[in-house]
Amino acid sequence: MVRNERKLKIYSFTDGKRFEADYLVFLKKDNVDGYEQMQIFMEPKGTHLLNDDHWKEAFLLVLEQDAKPVKKFKDDNEYKIWGFHFFNRENRENRKKQD
Repeated sequence: MVRNERKLKIYSFTDGKRFEADYLVFLKKDNVDGYEQMQIFMEPKGTHLLNDDHWKEAFLLVLEQDAKPVKKFKDDNEYKIWGFHFFNRENRENRKKQD
């Protein structure tokens, strides 16, 4: 897990808005023909910012489906890109109480 200090930026597929996820997780799993690498983008978000930044969460959730890793070198490795829902303790606790 790496704290992103404004070093890595990604851009919305729909309107090109810039987004800098607060945390990046890099996982690697060895396979017979190489390895599988997973890049996960995570963002804690205060309740007061959930409405204004809803586009960021929507963007994170389409990464798995729409993001296309760029391979600079020909290899047999597999790359996956994921984004998670915002982490928000208050919002999560309310969801648990409603269930």
